[in-house]
Amino acid sequence: MYTAELSLTALMCFFGTIQTSIITVIVIPRSSWELQWDGGLILIAILYGGIVITGLSYYVMTWSIHKRGPVFTSAFVPLLIVFSFLLDTFVLGDSAHLGSIVGAFLVVVGFYLILWAKADDRKKNEISDDMSINSPLIQP
Repeated sequence: MYTAELSLTALMCFFGTIQTSIITVIVIPRSSWELQWDGGLILIAILYGGIVITGLSYYVMTWSIHKRGPVFTSAFVPLLIVFSFLLDTFVLGDSAHLGSIVGAFLVVVGFYLILWAKADDRKKNEISDDMSINSPLIQP
């Protein structure tokens, strides 16, 4: 157990950044590193997305793991694909394909099945805990 979860998360992000940077320098050609300065917002958007959004998402995931457990938290990860599909379709105006719609539907159905099974498991655990407290030591 590590008592400071947020510093552990910051360390993991930092070392992940170092590893990704090394691999990127080796694999990606140098010509792809040029940023186009359309009003200067591209670099700000990249830094904002990389630092603020990642930090906020790790904080929320750490909080939800404490509240509900890792299964509940990992169930929300596929919804990011659905949200990006919806934003891509409605905000950016890209066309939706049948495979994308079926995939989004299957992700949402799977998500609700996991949440239903987790809630059912929690009820069973509560019932078994109550029975063990109230049941007599010697069964007839």
